[in-house]
Formats: sequence, C-alpha cells, structure tokens
Amino acid sequence: MSTSPALKLYKTIRGRVHYWEAWKRNTKLWVHTGLLGHWGRVDKEPMNPKETEKAAIKRYSQEPLAAGYAPIDPSDHLLLVVQYPLEAFSNVDGMVFREEVYTLLNNCLGWIGNGACDRGEFGRNTLNMVCDVVDPELAVKPIVADLRKAKKLGGAVIATRRGRSLKVLWPKGYRKPFTLA
Repeated sequence: MSTSPALKLYKTIRGRVHYWEAWKRNTKLWVHTGLLGHWGRVDKEPMNPKETEKAAIKRYSQEPLAAGYAPIDPSDHLLLVVQYPLEAFSNVDGMVFREEVYTLLNNCLGWIGNGACDRGEFGRNTLNMVCDVVDPELAVKPIVADLRKAKKLGGAVIATRRGRSLKVLWPKGYRKPFTLA
C-alpha cells in the first residue's frame, strides 16, 4: 500500500476476522475491506472537496462501527520476523535489499489487512525484517508467495514470538536454532 490507512477496523464473523480500513489518496477516500490474510476489495469513494480526510473517514466508518467493527490496539499486534542470513544477499547492496524487502512486506501485509513491516535491522550475521501483525499464521503464505515472486525468498526464515519463545513458521520442518541475533 502506498499510503498508510488512517483508520483500521476489525470484526470476527463466524470465527474469521474481517477488516475495514480507509485513507485519502488524491481526491478520493480509498476504502479497503476483506477477510484477514486475503487480498481485499478497494472502493474509491467520493469526497466533498472541502471535506478533510478525518471527516470523510468518520462519515464512511459509521456503518462498519455500527456493525461491530473496532480497532485493534497496536500493543495487541504480534511480532513476525522475516530473517535472512547475511550470505543470502552478499552479492547485492544490503541497504538496498533491506529497503526492497521492507516495501514488499509493507505492501503484502497492507493489502491483506494484516499489519505492516516496522523496520529492518542488521544483526551479527542476519537481517531481521520486523513486522507487527494481527495474525502471524495468516501472514506467512502471502509473504512467501510475494518474496518468491520477487526472487527474495532465498535463505529466509519466518518466525513469530509466542510468549518468551520464538516459533519458526516457515520453512516447514525447520530444525536449526533460531534467534534474533
């Protein structure tokens, strides 16, 4: 997503989380809705030329709010890390690689309503792309698909934090020790 949503709302319906989010882009209000973890639908809604983004979002969000949609506090998001060993991109500029993966993760997570990439950090022998997500398990398949398509999957390990421990979600059957060094 090229612009951060000004408002994100979620609702569980029959055990599945749905999202509603909106932001202003040019002269329209973009309203993005869908099932968490899946590409949603975008409607480009008209705005009064004198209307602020905040006023337009307030007007368009009345219906989902009345239907029980609500924000999820950022502190309730979970950590998801896409980690690369430094040798995975030794033949390219690490800073460029980090920015490309950052953009890719933000776009992927944004369009499936599941959070955002917060930052990329170089560790001792790794690059850790740190994301805040609503549901780590629902984030893995789209992230893997987008990284594969962009030819940036090689060497990647995707993990989440469960309490104090880290759990590798991808690749399946990963057996090496995993740390955020």
